[in-house]
Amino acid sequence: MVSIQEITYDMRPMIKEFMVQNWGDDLMVSQGHKHHLSELAGFVAMTEDSIIGIVTYNKENDRCEIVSLDSIKERKGIGTMLLQCVEGKMQEIGCYEMWLITSNDNTHAMHFYQKRGYHMHALHRGAIHEARKIKPTIPLVTKEGIQIESEIEFRKRL
Repeated sequence: MVSIQEITYDMRPMIKEFMVQNWGDDLMVSQGHKHHLSELAGFVAMTEDSIIGIVTYNKENDRCEIVSLDSIKERKGIGTMLLQCVEGKMQEIGCYEMWLITSNDNTHAMHFYQKRGYHMHALHRGAIHEARKIKPTIPLVTKEGIQIESEIEFRKRL
């Protein structure tokens, strides 16, 4: 049984540990902004005492950025449920637009978001090179040899 709940202050150490284990770090860079994932608002999917998914977001004015979305058990609807939780909360408080950044190599994320109503809005060529100045641990290439160099921005109107 999966339960989804809003991230609380007491969960932050557990969230940080999850992010370090799964992303290698608690730091995410998008559009030149540093985000410490364990400090952001979001929702967590759990089974008993184990985290199986997390979404974090950053709301600015009437727009909301999905900063991270991670599901340990893919193709079980967990990522979709987490995304819907954020979208529902944003609609309740009058937020009109969701947006996110993914890297040019992350075709899985591109498919995921497009199937859920997000549209490619912009290509930020070379943005990953700039992000490496803030977070040097971002790889240069994938295991498949694809250069990681650009950010792709997706948006969805609520």
